[in-house]
Amino acid sequence: MLDIDENTLHVTLKHLKQAMHKHESWHKEISRTIVGRLPCDQRDIEEDAHRQCGFGLWYYNELPVVLRNHPTFSPMRLAHEHIHQSARKMLCKLTSEPELHMDDYDSFTASLETFCLEVKTLERKIEGLLYHYDPLTGAGTRAIMLAEMSKLAKLADAQIQSSCVVFMKFNYQKFIYELYGHLLGDQVVVAAIRFIKKHLRPFDSIFHYGNDSFIISMPITDLSSARSVLGRVHGKLAVFALAYHDSTPIFMTATFGLTLLDTGCSIDENIQRAKHASQLAQASGSNNIQTWDSSVSAEKNDRYPS
Repeated sequence: MLDIDENTLHVTLKHLKQAMHKHESWHKEISRTIVGRLPCDQRDIEEDAHRQCGFGLWYYNELPVVLRNHPTFSPMRLAHEHIHQSARKMLCKLTSEPELHMDDYDSFTASLETFCLEVKTLERKIEGLLYHYDPLTGAGTRAIMLAEMSKLAKLADAQIQSSCVVFMKFNYQKFIYELYGHLLGDQVVVAAIRFIKKHLRPFDSIFHYGNDSFIISMPITDLSSARSVLGRVHGKLAVFALAYHDSTPIFMTATFGLTLLDTGCSIDENIQRAKHASQLAQASGSNNIQTWDSSVSAEKNDRYPS
């Protein structure tokens, strides 16, 4: 996961595309040199040629270190190095051998294809974070949430499966940021979301709703099963050290509001029901799980503490 702020991702994506334009220009020139057996640019036969081309100058000199050293960028970097290794091998042979070896050229072409594929893969990952996932936590965006909820509503309407909607709100998140600072506060939130994802079912999804609030979709489940899953998550989260300040562990709890997805009302109305249940749980002391129930008043709703 790229735990990078949105602005940095936007800038990186823009510069990556610009660097690829420079790479395409280099590719055209190097291909012309190889096919026409023309004098080459001496930089292309240096050991560090991959650092001297337009793409390399961006990657090694301008790309933030935190991204350059990130595992997500490694396949692209390695593929780029291999292009220059293949090109250097051919350029060196051109000065001493009368014919171009097709095996060398095929290797060069294959390395170009691999590199372009890795760049496109990276672009899709960054775009996914920018437009589909919260860059900090990796939780889905509202747009993805609405698409997921609409799909579950159709399945429920066809009586294929029932689903539940959960409104989750972290308790005292603002206090944690004020007490420990922004950097450590972010670490706590990221760790909490990762912990929750790990302890939800594989087919459950979590989406960032706003500030300290998240929506969890729980397909193929009824209220009883959903409460059971949330109970485990809720209880384990409360005692799990998410980060440390010096040697002091930092904990954070969450309040959950739960409702069965009702196809008789809109997605937003379902979310508001779950949110209302969460607010009732918070009013009772927070760190609770509560179910929305239309058959009783808010004051008589059953509560499900951990």
